[in-house]
Amino acid sequence: MRRDLLEEWLPLSWAVPMIGGLMFWQPEVKAQGCMPAGFMSPSLAAKGLSVLKGGQWEASLHYRYLETANPYIGDDVWEAGKENAAKNWIHSVDVEATYAFTPRYTLTLTVPFVYGERSTVLDHDGNRHTTRAGGLADVRLVGRAWLLDPEEERNGNVLFGLGIKAPTGDDEATDTFYKPTGPETRHVDQAIQPGDGGWGVILEVAGYQKIVERVFGYASGFYLINPREENNTLTTGPYPPGPNGAVRKLSVPDQYSARAGVAYTIWPEQGLSLSLGGRIDGVPPRDLVGGSEGFRRPGYSVSVEPGVAWENEKNRFSLLTPVRVYANRQKNIYDDRYGTHGPAAFADFVIIASYSRRF
Repeated sequence: MRRDLLEEWLPLSWAVPMIGGLMFWQPEVKAQGCMPAGFMSPSLAAKGLSVLKGGQWEASLHYRYLETANPYIGDDVWEAGKENAAKNWIHSVDVEATYAFTPRYTLTLTVPFVYGERSTVLDHDGNRHTTRAGGLADVRLVGRAWLLDPEEERNGNVLFGLGIKAPTGDDEATDTFYKPTGPETRHVDQAIQPGDGGWGVILEVAGYQKIVERVFGYASGFYLINPREENNTLTTGPYPPGPNGAVRKLSVPDQYSARAGVAYTIWPEQGLSLSLGGRIDGVPPRDLVGGSEGFRRPGYSVSVEPGVAWENEKNRFSLLTPVRVYANRQKNIYDDRYGTHGPAAFADFVIIASYSRRF
């Protein structure tokens, strides 16, 4: 495969799996070419279902870390690309405020911040160099409602969410690239752009069901509809130029995530719970609304997700460590058009830590 194909296709840090769940509220941060923006779900604390009271606030801080590993073409590791594979490290922090109008209806504002580094050989002069980008990402505002009144004692319930994503993150971040002809200022790779440049519609659903005493089953899903087709960030290849020789731009892709599992109250008196589940996170090859032109790295990862949570009346802490068991880099619109199939790198694992306090 040509070196310029490797240079453009390799990193896919969206494969961060990103989180939401019924063990605790857990949002996702969104970055262009990165993991899906996440969804939130209700808290299954050690003493049962935990919801906010009417007029109550909750402030949360969520941290996630990932680094990409082997490159994939389809679901096979691209052995020829390992030596010069791009490496990505991404840190993200979500600052979040939730207000409960009633126990049944809430509104959450999420202000995310990201910092990413990408180390590569082929983007530069044959030596490995690092580019960086960071700052405010795309802000989200989501309203949620329970299907059934959560104040009544129930063994199960369903939560629906509807919101918007605003293009507050920089989708044209630049850094210095060291080319054979000298340093050049260029757009950083899609994987570490803080924003995607488009307004989005957020759809969420989550549910839980008591199985036996102290054991709950949970499931949740998230889909981000990004109607904008392309942003203004340019990419140098690897495909033929667009109409009239135009340089290709980056896509503003949809994103999705889903997870399901079981939560077990191991120590009710101390508010300690454990969970184990599975999740899938991805970027589809085509969008539900609008066109699908522009460069994207579609695909998905499947992970096993152990977790632990501690909660008392006002405070909650959780730790999740999704571990990837399967990855698939799918063809994008240009792969289908030109008979190619580009690679992308996925994270082997992700670390997600969250803290919340109610007021």
